[in-house]
Amino acid sequence: MARTILRSKGRTGFTLIELLVVIAIIAILAAILFPVFARAREKARQTSCVSNLKQLGLAFMTYVQDYDEQMPGAAQNDALTSFGSVYGHWVVATVPPVDVANGGLYPYVKNEQVYRCPSDSNYATKKLSYSMNVYCAWKALAEAQADSTTILLVDESATLNDGYFAPPTDIPSFVHNGGANMAFLDGHVKWMKQSQVTAANWTF
Repeated sequence: MARTILRSKGRTGFTLIELLVVIAIIAILAAILFPVFARAREKARQTSCVSNLKQLGLAFMTYVQDYDEQMPGAAQNDALTSFGSVYGHWVVATVPPVDVANGGLYPYVKNEQVYRCPSDSNYATKKLSYSMNVYCAWKALAEAQADSTTILLVDESATLNDGYFAPPTDIPSFVHNGGANMAFLDGHVKWMKQSQVTAANWTF
């Protein structure tokens, strides 16, 4: 009988202090791990963005082969008749969304999602995440002085237009872990920090 009584008085759960300690440990672990998860998620988005830029870069090179080695315009102004890589006004923030399907590049891509960076918070409004370097527009590819360092396409969400570079206001969108993805004239795509990008990357 005595053994039965002692057993019934044993502990059956956590005390309040123990429960608070467990909660505190979980909170600390969450604070440590959440930034790691966020960086990993952004890294995955960055990889997807790189894939988009590689496809668009290949489309540009195919377009150039079909048009006597000449690049398309950076954008087709809705008031002009020139045929740009995308259809829309160059100051995208002040006009309706860009229509990529009516641009000169689309027949070589045929997928509107390729024009979307997964980290672009403005895509729903603008329908385009990448700007073409305006200094490449309508140029013959043979004119390029340094195709391995000349940017062709750039992550540009916040100041989306036809690819001007005018720091500190008109710059790429450094949304991928503090950097931006750039596609270059020679076809390679590179992630770059803000400090690495200079006006020299925009020259043709």
